[in-house]
Amino acid sequence: MIFMLIKKYLPFIFVTVLLFTAGLAMKFTTVDVEAKAVLSGEVSWTINKGETVTEGTELIRIRTLTGEITAARAPMKGKVIEVMVQPGDEVKRGAVVAKMTE
Repeated sequence: MIFMLIKKYLPFIFVTVLLFTAGLAMKFTTVDVEAKAVLSGEVSWTINKGETVTEGTELIRIRTLTGEITAARAPMKGKVIEVMVQPGDEVKRGAVVAKMTE
């Protein structure tokens, strides 16, 4: 009798375990996101690696003829895991300047 019940509900049990496992994997998987410069110029300031930021936080500044201006902002809330540029570096628009993780 118990074997018939197990056989009857085996597909349901299998799908439930599969979905549970996939959910756990997603919970412990992090996503790395690249932050790109929206302007070109000489880097004057960068955020520090390891800092926790919210969406929109300034990541790098560049020098212009009129002063300093933000060239890249955090695209999401997370932690800065790598900064690709340093003050004094020239950065081009569209260049990856930092990497973040959730």
